Amino acid sequence: MAARLVGQADVMLGHKIKRLRRLHGLSQSDVADVLEITFQQVQKYERGVNRIPAAAIPVLARLLNTTANHLLDADDLRRTHVADDREVIALQAALSTLPADSPARQQYLKAVAALAAAIRATGDDQQALNMVDKTGRVSVSGAGTTSSVMPQSARS
Repeated sequence: MAARLVGQADVMLGHKIKRLRRLHGLSQSDVADVLEITFQQVQKYERGVNRIPAAAIPVLARLLNTTANHLLDADDLRRTHVADDREVIALQAALSTLPADSPARQQYLKAVAALAAAIRATGDDQQALNMVDKTGRVSVSGAGTTSSVMPQSARS
């Protein structure tokens, strides 16, 4: 039986897995260890060179703190872009410039955690876009938490 060729959905799924892996601070080796494969194979999955086996989807979902349905959501896969990766890297770089004991860093981390919780609660990445107002302030409330953060560039 011949292997099926990878398609656009495989590429988009790979990008989504890569984005989620980075958001969780996991390396390709971390993912490879859980899947019992090489990190090179994880690279191929993330680039869409090789198809991800169906049996790996629920394992990846648990590792990435999401659901298999969310990973495979076709509409969501279409919204996942490589630009997301650059934005995450830029945010991580900005965060790394703040001292670990900085009140600004603690406020930022609390706001991001609240935003992530709100997104998980809705199961809808589109809802996350509604949480950012026109000033660039991220406002999240729910689960007994309300946080608000304004990016440095938006402050006067």
